[in-house]
Amino acid sequence: EEGLIKSAKKTGKVLVVEEHQLAGGLGSLVSEVLSEHHPVKVKKIGVRDTFGESGTYEELLTKYGISEETIIKEILHGF
Repeated sequence: EEGLIKSAKKTGKVLVVEEHQLAGGLGSLVSEVLSEHHPVKVKKIGVRDTFGESGTYEELLTKYGISEETIIKEILHGF
């Protein structure tokens, strides 16, 4: 928590990337901690309410919007 809060104070926002369902995941925990200690904008990227599928790792990252390119776009556009 200490490191998360320190980073949020420094940047003013937090981007959480998860390789699984967003509901109840790391982003939820991050949001909970920050809402209590240092509220900032939190953007969560991950799989949204769908069952997993077969494919290469890179294909699945792209399909679910969690590829390197997507993360970079979110950061550059200030989410």
